[in-house]
Amino acid sequence: METITLAPHSLPILYLSKGIVYRHQDDVWRRLQQHLPEVKRHFLTVGMEVYVDEAEGYALLRQLSYADEQANWPKLSEKRQLTYPVTLLCVLLRKMLLDADAQDGSTGLVVSGQELKEQLAVFLPTTGTDETKLARQMDTYLRVVEELRFLRPLKGEDDRYEVSRVLNAYIRIEDLETLLLKLRAHYAEWAKSRE
Repeated sequence: METITLAPHSLPILYLSKGIVYRHQDDVWRRLQQHLPEVKRHFLTVGMEVYVDEAEGYALLRQLSYADEQANWPKLSEKRQLTYPVTLLCVLLRKMLLDADAQDGSTGLVVSGQELKEQLAVFLPTTGTDETKLARQMDTYLRVVEELRFLRPLKGEDDRYEVSRVLNAYIRIEDLETLLLKLRAHYAEWAKSRE
Protein backbone atom coordinates (compact mmCIF):
# COMPACT_ATOMS: atom_id res chain seq x y z
CA MET A 1 0.00 0.00 0.00
CA GLU A 2 1.28 3.43 -0.94
CA THR A 3 1.87 5.95 1.84
CA ILE A 4 1.61 9.70 1.54
CA THR A 5 2.73 12.63 3.62
CA LEU A 6 -0.13 14.95 4.48
CA ALA A 7 0.15 18.73 4.39
CA PRO A 8 0.63 20.41 7.80
CA HIS A 9 -2.88 21.90 7.65
CA SER A 10 -4.42 18.43 7.18
CA LEU A 11 -4.39 17.69 10.93
CA PRO A 12 -6.82 20.48 11.89
CA ILE A 13 -8.95 19.67 8.83
CA LEU A 14 -9.27 16.07 9.97
CA TYR A 15 -10.11 17.05 13.56
CA LEU A 16 -12.63 19.71 12.53
CA SER A 17 -14.28 17.19 10.22
CA LYS A 18 -14.91 15.01 13.27
CA GLY A 19 -16.11 17.75 15.63
CA ILE A 20 -14.95 20.60 17.82
CA VAL A 21 -11.27 21.45 18.29
CA TYR A 22 -10.25 22.79 21.70
CA ARG A 23 -7.21 24.80 22.76
CA HIS A 24 -6.07 21.98 25.06
CA GLN A 25 -5.48 19.86 21.93
CA ASP A 26 -2.10 21.57 21.71
CA ASP A 27 -0.68 20.32 18.39
CA VAL A 28 -4.00 20.52 16.53
CA TRP A 29 -4.76 24.00 17.92
CA ARG A 30 -1.28 25.28 17.06
CA ARG A 31 -1.52 23.98 13.50
CA LEU A 32 -5.00 25.45 13.14
CA GLN A 33 -3.66 28.86 14.17
CA GLN A 34 -0.68 28.57 11.82
CA HIS A 35 -2.69 27.40 8.81
CA LEU A 36 -6.08 29.03 9.38
CA PRO A 37 -6.37 30.57 5.89
CA GLU A 38 -5.73 27.19 4.21
CA VAL A 39 -8.13 25.39 6.55
CA LYS A 40 -10.84 28.00 5.95
CA ARG A 41 -10.32 27.82 2.19
CA HIS A 42 -10.61 24.02 2.26
CA PHE A 43 -13.94 24.02 4.10
CA LEU A 44 -15.36 26.95 2.16
CA THR A 45 -15.20 24.85 -1.03
CA VAL A 46 -17.71 22.43 0.54
CA GLY A 47 -20.00 25.06 2.06
CA MET A 48 -18.62 25.13 5.60
CA GLU A 49 -17.34 28.06 7.65
CA VAL A 50 -14.58 27.60 10.23
CA TYR A 51 -15.60 29.48 13.37
CA VAL A 52 -12.79 30.11 15.87
CA ASP A 53 -13.41 31.63 19.29
CA GLU A 54 -9.95 32.57 20.55
CA ALA A 55 -11.21 33.88 23.89
CA GLU A 56 -13.05 30.66 24.75
CA GLY A 57 -10.51 28.36 23.09
CA TYR A 58 -12.49 26.33 20.57
CA ALA A 59 -13.09 26.03 16.84
CA LEU A 60 -15.96 24.40 14.98
CA LEU A 61 -17.61 24.18 11.59
CA ARG A 62 -20.83 25.94 10.60
CA GLN A 63 -22.92 25.10 7.58
CA LEU A 64 -23.27 27.99 5.13
CA SER A 65 -26.37 28.62 3.03
CA TYR A 66 -26.10 27.59 -0.60
CA ALA A 67 -27.08 29.68 -3.61
CA ASP A 68 -30.62 29.05 -4.88
CA GLU A 69 -29.50 26.88 -7.80
CA GLN A 70 -27.59 24.66 -5.34
CA ALA A 71 -30.22 24.53 -2.60
CA ASN A 72 -30.87 20.82 -3.19
CA TRP A 73 -27.20 19.83 -2.94
CA PRO A 74 -26.30 17.70 0.09
CA LYS A 75 -24.86 19.39 3.16
CA LEU A 76 -22.03 18.07 5.30
CA SER A 77 -23.71 19.23 8.48
CA GLU A 78 -27.37 18.56 9.06
CA LYS A 79 -29.35 20.33 11.74
CA ARG A 80 -30.40 17.98 14.49
CA GLN A 81 -33.95 18.32 15.75
CA LEU A 82 -33.91 18.32 19.54
CA THR A 83 -36.82 17.47 21.79
CA TYR A 84 -38.47 20.19 23.83
CA PRO A 85 -36.82 19.14 27.14
CA VAL A 86 -33.33 18.88 25.59
CA THR A 87 -33.69 22.28 23.91
CA LEU A 88 -34.95 23.73 27.18
CA LEU A 89 -32.00 22.26 29.05
CA CYS A 90 -29.58 23.79 26.52
CA VAL A 91 -31.27 27.18 26.91
CA LEU A 92 -31.11 26.91 30.71
CA LEU A 93 -27.40 26.06 30.50
CA ARG A 94 -26.79 29.03 28.19
CA LYS A 95 -28.61 31.32 30.60
CA MET A 96 -26.55 29.92 33.50
CA LEU A 97 -23.35 30.69 31.55
CA LEU A 98 -24.59 34.22 30.90
CA ASP A 99 -25.43 34.74 34.58
CA ALA A 100 -22.06 33.35 35.71
CA ASP A 101 -20.25 35.67 33.29
CA ALA A 102 -22.21 38.67 34.56
CA GLN A 103 -21.63 37.77 38.20
CA ASP A 104 -17.94 37.08 38.40
CA GLY A 105 -16.59 36.88 34.87
CA SER A 106 -15.26 33.40 35.52
CA THR A 107 -14.42 31.17 32.58
CA GLY A 108 -15.79 27.95 34.07
CA LEU A 109 -19.22 26.89 35.25
CA VAL A 110 -19.72 23.68 37.19
CA VAL A 111 -23.20 22.40 38.01
CA SER A 112 -24.65 19.27 39.53
CA GLY A 113 -27.00 16.99 37.67
CA GLN A 114 -29.47 17.39 40.53
CA GLU A 115 -29.40 21.19 40.16
CA LEU A 116 -30.11 20.87 36.43
CA LYS A 117 -32.95 18.41 37.03
CA GLU A 118 -34.53 20.78 39.56
CA GLN A 119 -34.34 23.71 37.15
CA LEU A 120 -35.72 21.62 34.30
CA ALA A 121 -38.57 20.23 36.43
CA VAL A 122 -39.95 23.75 36.88
CA PHE A 123 -40.76 23.83 33.17
CA LEU A 124 -41.98 20.26 32.66
CA PRO A 125 -45.42 18.87 33.48
CA THR A 126 -45.08 16.50 36.42
CA THR A 127 -48.70 15.90 37.36
CA GLY A 128 -49.62 12.26 36.93
CA THR A 129 -46.01 11.32 36.18
CA ASP A 130 -44.37 8.50 38.11
CA GLU A 131 -41.30 9.84 39.97
CA THR A 132 -39.12 6.94 38.82
CA LYS A 133 -40.13 7.49 35.21
CA LEU A 134 -39.49 11.25 35.52
CA ALA A 135 -36.03 10.60 37.02
CA ARG A 136 -35.17 8.28 34.10
CA GLN A 137 -36.37 10.88 31.61
CA MET A 138 -34.27 13.59 33.27
CA ASP A 139 -31.21 11.31 33.15
CA THR A 140 -31.87 10.76 29.43
CA TYR A 141 -32.08 14.51 28.78
CA LEU A 142 -28.76 15.05 30.60
CA ARG A 143 -27.15 12.22 28.62
CA VAL A 144 -28.26 13.74 25.30
CA VAL A 145 -26.83 17.15 26.26
CA GLU A 146 -23.63 15.39 27.32
CA GLU A 147 -23.50 13.61 23.92
CA LEU A 148 -23.87 17.02 22.26
CA ARG A 149 -20.76 17.97 24.27
CA PHE A 150 -22.46 20.86 26.05
CA LEU A 151 -21.85 19.14 29.39
CA ARG A 152 -18.63 17.38 30.43
CA PRO A 153 -18.69 15.10 33.47
CA LEU A 154 -15.99 16.00 35.98
CA LYS A 155 -13.56 13.18 36.64
CA GLY A 156 -13.80 11.77 40.13
CA GLU A 157 -16.95 13.74 40.98
CA ASP A 158 -20.28 12.01 40.68
CA ASP A 159 -23.14 14.02 39.24
CA ARG A 160 -20.99 17.14 38.59
CA TYR A 161 -20.58 18.68 35.14
CA GLU A 162 -18.64 21.48 33.53
CA VAL A 163 -20.81 23.49 31.16
CA SER A 164 -18.98 23.78 27.85
CA ARG A 165 -18.55 27.34 26.64
CA VAL A 166 -18.97 26.08 23.08
CA LEU A 167 -22.70 26.39 23.84
CA ASN A 168 -22.19 30.14 23.29
CA ALA A 169 -21.61 29.47 19.59
CA TYR A 170 -24.84 27.51 19.25
CA ILE A 171 -27.12 29.77 21.31
CA ARG A 172 -26.11 33.38 20.90
CA ILE A 173 -27.26 36.02 23.38
CA GLU A 174 -29.29 37.83 20.74
CA ASP A 175 -31.17 34.59 19.96
CA LEU A 176 -31.87 33.67 23.59
CA GLU A 177 -35.07 35.72 24.04
CA THR A 178 -36.53 34.56 20.71
CA LEU A 179 -35.75 30.97 21.61
CA LEU A 180 -37.43 31.33 25.00
CA LEU A 181 -40.58 32.69 23.34
CA LYS A 182 -40.63 29.76 20.90
CA LEU A 183 -40.15 27.31 23.77
CA ARG A 184 -43.09 28.80 25.66
CA ALA A 185 -45.28 28.44 22.57
CA HIS A 186 -44.06 24.89 21.96
CA TYR A 187 -44.55 23.88 25.61
CA ALA A 188 -48.35 23.59 25.42
CA GLU A 189 -48.13 21.42 22.32
CA TRP A 190 -45.43 19.23 23.82
CA ALA A 191 -47.23 18.83 27.17
CA LYS A 192 -50.42 17.82 25.38
CA SER A 193 -48.58 15.10 23.43
CA ARG A 194 -47.19 13.68 26.71
CA GLU A 195 -50.66 13.11 28.24
